[in-house]
Amino acid sequence: MLPNAKDFQYVCCLLGYTPLHVACEKGHVKVVEMLLKHGADAEAKEIVSTVPPSFPLDPPYDGTPVPHDDDDDAAVPFGQTPLHRACFNGHDKVVEMLLKHGVDAEAQNYVSTVPPSSPLYPPMMDGDTPLHVACRYGHVKVVEMLLKHGVDTKAKDNDGKTPLDLGRQCGHGNKLEPVFAAHEARLSQPPAPLAPPTLAPPRAWLPPLPTTPTLEVSLLPDLVFPMHLLPQSPRPHPT
Repeated sequence: MLPNAKDFQYVCCLLGYTPLHVACEKGHVKVVEMLLKHGADAEAKEIVSTVPPSFPLDPPYDGTPVPHDDDDDAAVPFGQTPLHRACFNGHDKVVEMLLKHGVDAEAQNYVSTVPPSSPLYPPMMDGDTPLHVACRYGHVKVVEMLLKHGVDTKAKDNDGKTPLDLGRQCGHGNKLEPVFAAHEARLSQPPAPLAPPTLAPPRAWLPPLPTTPTLEVSLLPDLVFPMHLLPQSPRPHPT
């Protein structure tokens, strides 16, 4: 718990947190919902570096916010997204909300803009996806949610570890392995057969149509069948 608002401002300036980062980290569902409705950037990263990044990447805090122009192409965000922060603390409802909002569920955190061979390469560059973060801290429900969303289970961090590798390393293998096994089993199942087409119900029985006309010939007009061509019966002679 931070002692006062000034210290909180210091941490937010130093880490580059947006209000959405804080709400997601604390699991405040209604605040997250409100911020998303007001157009908050759901994929913002909390730390902004320069190209090439200076070392250390976080400049000493001198009481003023770190200057950053959002339109500056030389500024590269490389920290954690709000989804990373929600996965960090296992806030599954916030995770579900962000996924429905359409955030990048496979964004990597702390990906350096310089190669590891550079003297400017910073230490502790994770390259974690949100699934890495959830596995690192053993948040099973969040892991299940991300797997159902279809995230890449084979994604590797900067050390070449998959999310399950990282979970095992952190002591959560016993509870994560069944979750990943069930996910792989679902993926290996053949697709369900298509339902047969629905046939139209049989029509109600109707009597057959007559094969010969039922109208009297004498009722037809002469234009259709001239009456004078019909055979005439002999008339009796008057006596």
